[in-house]
Amino acid sequence: MAKTDRDAVVRAQVLLLGTEEPELLERIAAYRALAEVGPLTYLPKLSGALCELADAPVLEDRPELRLRYFSEALEIARRLGEDEPARDALVREARSGCERVAADAG
Repeated sequence: MAKTDRDAVVRAQVLLLGTEEPELLERIAAYRALAEVGPLTYLPKLSGALCELADAPVLEDRPELRLRYFSEALEIARRLGEDEPARDALVREARSGCERVAADAG
């Protein structure tokens, strides 16, 4: 595992505990940082947030980015332990997203 950036972890914690809901990209950055120290908690959240980003209207005309985010979400979801309750749903969501993007591309 790479050396954990303690400052990034603290910033991520503060962001997520703040009174305002962080923007999606901010949440993704926070989940990435926190997954280094709490993978069981934050990898499922990261996978779900990446799927949310891939489905965002702003990326509607960017299939290469959509596929990249769905693929990353799928990789993360597959790495989750079998005992993770959200694992199967996250795998299905990310795989379905990859298939939709591929079908849309023709």
